Amino acid sequence: MNNIKIVDIRNYTGSKSNIISVDNEEILYSKEVKVDGIYYICIYCYKIKIKKLEEVYRYKLKNQEHETEEYEFNNQYFRVNDENITIIKTHLKSSLEVEVIDKKSKLVKSKHYFDVEGEVTSIPITINSRYFIFYTESGDLDTTQDSIYLCDLLENSIHLIRNSKIKDGLSVVHGLLDIMPTFIHDGEEYLIFNETYMDDYEYELDVYEWVKSEGINKDRIKEIEALYLISVNDFTGAIKNGEHDIPFIEVKKRHLNGWVRYIFMDEKNIYFREKDFDNQIEKIYSLDKSDFKTKTVKEIDHRKIEGRLFYGDIVYEKIESQNFIYIKGIYNCDYELSFKNDMNTYFCDFIGDRYLVTNQWIEDKEENYFEFVYIVDTKENNCNKYDGTCRVHDDIVVLYDNSGYFE
Repeated sequence: MNNIKIVDIRNYTGSKSNIISVDNEEILYSKEVKVDGIYYICIYCYKIKIKKLEEVYRYKLKNQEHETEEYEFNNQYFRVNDENITIIKTHLKSSLEVEVIDKKSKLVKSKHYFDVEGEVTSIPITINSRYFIFYTESGDLDTTQDSIYLCDLLENSIHLIRNSKIKDGLSVVHGLLDIMPTFIHDGEEYLIFNETYMDDYEYELDVYEWVKSEGINKDRIKEIEALYLISVNDFTGAIKNGEHDIPFIEVKKRHLNGWVRYIFMDEKNIYFREKDFDNQIEKIYSLDKSDFKTKTVKEIDHRKIEGRLFYGDIVYEKIESQNFIYIKGIYNCDYELSFKNDMNTYFCDFIGDRYLVTNQWIEDKEENYFEFVYIVDTKENNCNKYDGTCRVHDDIVVLYDNSGYFE
């Protein structure tokens, strides 16, 4: 296929494989392996150009009872920073285990064990190779206590976060991203914090419209939408000092009458969006990393939107009808593509103005589960079907299998 590259690693995957990262050179993924009755998690690196697979690291799952092994497997989180692979294990009650692996040498750089109150919950949110944030829950159903901590791998320490914005307003956007994005400003590392408390549509439909219709005093609503910047040193320093107030730089804030959401960043700019609920206009801004100045790069009139918007380095609208799903470019692309709306078929991604990638799952009468990938060439009007699932990176489609067990 022209302008698209298919990398097929299905023969190397299976057994609940999980893609960790993809770039133009290599694919990192984890996989469960059973050897002599013992379960391991293996991390593999597939070199795309030379089509070579190598094992980076292997470790044994501690709980070998199959009923609970599934829970343990699904509570291992992998983060790639620079040349490090950080493995965060959250399945153990009242403790957190972390291993840092050098990707090139394949050696363990450090191991960390932390005692915590209660059980680690939710997906860890990474800042950089040194810091990440995690939540815990303790008590019973009547006296549940939620806490949030900063983990410092360099100092081998954890610190309770006392700031209410971070504790209550971090998980929605950053929980989906798995990160607090960082960038360099004046030679110093900064992070981005998007304070939100619910999905954007919930904030508009469930809170804003409710307050308007019921005539409720908006001062009773504490949830706001805001975007902040701060140097990593100032952020972590305030937390380690036990401070309740953190000296954020405010970029944009809305209270009740609009949303503010981080989108992405490139080499020079940070991009975010702000919608005014009253006039239904959403603006996409670029924020210059060098001087923190913002400018409007796109306006979207939501009164003209028929479907659902999806945001990233491109913004597009997905419109569903009974028979077809239509993709319409809004920002950074002007594509208009469509594909058949089959049962259990979901849009995955598109490559340029030509290729659509979709996923489908099917369950038979015996409750066997099957996954398929479809790559539609809209110019040639043909479609290729593959068993398995996929990950798309730029013009690369990685085909892999994450079902079954390996022995």
